[in-house]
Amino acid sequence: MKVCIITIDKEVDEGFIVRFDSPYGEGIATYIGNRPIPNKEYFVEIDIQGILKWVEDIVKIESNLNKIEAMGELVSLYGTLESVDEDGYTVLRLGHSIVPIETEGLPYQIGSNIKIQSPNVKLYDIGI
Repeated sequence: MKVCIITIDKEVDEGFIVRFDSPYGEGIATYIGNRPIPNKEYFVEIDIQGILKWVEDIVKIESNLNKIEAMGELVSLYGTLESVDEDGYTVLRLGHSIVPIETEGLPYQIGSNIKIQSPNVKLYDIGI
């Protein structure tokens, strides 16, 4: 996904806490890679750390949205449930991009519109 780094809030052990803009909205994440330059675009892979729970961290929504938004320290990603493996590996489709997540619990039906909330979003610079 192409993102534009808006600001670097602080440096942390594994990277940089950044605010970013994307075609789907703004978010906050840890940027993994060389120090990014504000107002520059980067191609990144979005990753959500940890195991997310159905109904708690992942909820079904009625609207068909492709959206990213920051609410305090939580980042919400809205999209379509593309796949769920038996081991909990799940894929969220966010427009033309996919976001892999690990889940536990009873999943929603493939094709459902979902909202994921997490404070642990990572952006990995893929160097394109």
